[in-house]
Amino acid sequence: MNSKLSNDQLSHLSTALLGTGFLLINKPAGITSFDCIRRIKTLLRPRYARTLRQGSQPAPSEATAGTAELKASLSGHPEEERSDVSRDEGQALLPKQLKIGHTGTLDDFATGLLIICIGRQATRMSSALMGMSKEYVFTAKLGELTDSLDLTGNILETVEDIKVTRQQLVDAIQSLCPSYDQIPPIYSALKHEGQPLYHLARRGLKSSEELEKIVAQKGRTVTISDFQLLDFNPPFFTVRMTVSKGAYVRSLANDIAQKLGLPATTYKLERTMINTLSLHQAQKLDIFRSIDDVEKHLMTLEELQGWLKQNQ
Repeated sequence: MNSKLSNDQLSHLSTALLGTGFLLINKPAGITSFDCIRRIKTLLRPRYARTLRQGSQPAPSEATAGTAELKASLSGHPEEERSDVSRDEGQALLPKQLKIGHTGTLDDFATGLLIICIGRQATRMSSALMGMSKEYVFTAKLGELTDSLDLTGNILETVEDIKVTRQQLVDAIQSLCPSYDQIPPIYSALKHEGQPLYHLARRGLKSSEELEKIVAQKGRTVTISDFQLLDFNPPFFTVRMTVSKGAYVRSLANDIAQKLGLPATTYKLERTMINTLSLHQAQKLDIFRSIDDVEKHLMTLEELQGWLKQNQ
């Protein structure tokens, strides 16, 4: 039986087999962002398992070329690297050196652009990509409030008589521009004492009053750099909006309604752009059926760098 590969060899193997880069995914509704990563991992695992069992000794990859320049252009910061290896006797799993992540969670009910980073050099860029502006198209319902601020939550309040004009709605949105202090939703992935807030809320580990105090302490300034009211058919309205890192669209929709003395619940949410990377460049998740599909649609570090420079 071949000896166990060293950590450095596994690191080189991660890029030698596939390369490092980015997949632009059009996330469907009804699944988590991590479900998308899990699907890609499932496609990669057989090839890595075969190679590890054979004790391959790949040469160092040249995929790191241009990484320093890209990092500088994105103002990214390297993440701490892990040196451990995930491997079972008789069944090799993906080495932890093959890092796979994404650049910003989309809610389960949401759709749209999700960037998956594959390989160390790509995942090192995730923080920088997460910090970029994002464009969303969302539809919300005036006069309805749920505990999660979206259609999946429990209804807490309803207002039947909606007397709002299109201009009043535009003025409400404009009043939040160019920036305002936003309180994030209770049902979010923000953590308190090491646990996601949605976990505390769903399991009743904190009271509503306690959770409201917690999120109030996690407020942040968000920037709205552009918006367009696409449709207003009371009680529903649809907006295209470009916002800064950390903005919660569910909260934003409700904050707009609050300016009109009403609550609002988000019914549809689609991320259409991250910086200048567009949903039109993304592939549907269900087209990825083999590692060949992953390789075909992988955007390299150099390609990402070139695109961002050309489309600033």
